[in-house]
Amino acid sequence: MLAYVFWHWPRPGVASDDYVARQLAFHEALAARGPAALEASYIWRVTGAPWTPATVAYEDWYLLESSAGLDALNAAAVSDSLRAVHDAAAGLAAGGMAALYSPSGPRVGEEPALDGAIAQWFFKPEALRYGALYQRLRPNLAHLWSRMMTLGPTPEFVLLGEDLHALPLEWRAQITRRERLWPLAATEGEAMQAIHDK
Repeated sequence: MLAYVFWHWPRPGVASDDYVARQLAFHEALAARGPAALEASYIWRVTGAPWTPATVAYEDWYLLESSAGLDALNAAAVSDSLRAVHDAAAGLAAGGMAALYSPSGPRVGEEPALDGAIAQWFFKPEALRYGALYQRLRPNLAHLWSRMMTLGPTPEFVLLGEDLHALPLEWRAQITRRERLWPLAATEGEAMQAIHDK
């Protein structure tokens, strides 16, 4: 599994309600008419992301089967069936940036998790081996994602969830606060099923 993570923010003077409405319309259309390689998409409203110039930004996660899905997603976004709704959403954005993340660590039998009101972005401490890091985070491995090939403006790892104390203070994580806007399904499982049923 691969996550294409895209941060974006509205142009000055654009009302947040209008901006969100157009983003939701795009994700709804993508869920109905997107490529088979897309497993699910999500939108969070985020605060505290130092790599964006906006106080409040939006963070989209597109879950793909593999890196080949990036081509399919890119083509679908501007296809005849989605171009109008994509352009309507993109037309209100002042800018954007992206990164690639994948589930991290040994997690046999555990599905990756995305929900949580807090994201802790951090670099592996220099003296710590990866095996020791995964052992330290074993109770939370389902929520751990790692950046791929240094692609993107963010630190190497992100731990999603609710627990501000899940990481040692000395790891100096950058904290972002998140509010999920899409999907409106009660659970991640329902959202994934909706994509597979399209």
